[in-house]
Amino acid sequence: MTGYYDTFVLKIWRDKGTMRGRIQHVGTQDYIYFLSLDKMTDFIVTKLFPALSNSSGIDKEQGGQST
Repeated sequence: MTGYYDTFVLKIWRDKGTMRGRIQHVGTQDYIYFLSLDKMTDFIVTKLFPALSNSSGIDKEQGGQST
């Protein structure tokens, strides 16, 4: 395979009817916990396109719990 790629580890589980998840970017080891797929998608976008993410955005949630 040629070109640039990123690897993520994704874990999703259900807790009392609520979907929860954790996603980790393998290259940086940054991760977030999430309750919505939108948060997961936002995290992926910040890793794929770091120039588009702002310093007050999702990067502050890395390694912590997010809703």
